[in-house]
Amino acid sequence: MTGRRSTPPGRPVVDRAPDQPWPIPDMQAATMLRWARHLEGLTQRELAERAEVPQATVARIESGQITPRIDTVEKLLRVVGHELTIEPRPGAGVDMSQIRELLRLTPAQRLQLATKDAAGLDRLLAESGRL
Repeated sequence: MTGRRSTPPGRPVVDRAPDQPWPIPDMQAATMLRWARHLEGLTQRELAERAEVPQATVARIESGQITPRIDTVEKLLRVVGHELTIEPRPGAGVDMSQIRELLRLTPAQRLQLATKDAAGLDRLLAESGRL
């Protein structure tokens, strides 16, 4: 069974099986809300009325003009039969120790390091025949 809904003419329809995840894993709130609203075949005004929020709020979220609070996104998604789940994911992470080391350097030391790195890159490119 797909997620296709009968919608009035002119309204976009999005296919998605009910047990499928969002089509884009790192979807922004604007895209997620628009996608869920289209899936239900609702206008911004209809969604706003059901969620009891101003239509302008839905429009501003979907256009990316504002970043909504999590409770607002939850409320809007709940109205269209979805829920927001947040879970930690393993990532590459950032090695803050290297950043702290660079921040401890004086501007002159940073310039010297950058010059040394650039010279090393020039040598590498020359050896590979790309310079």
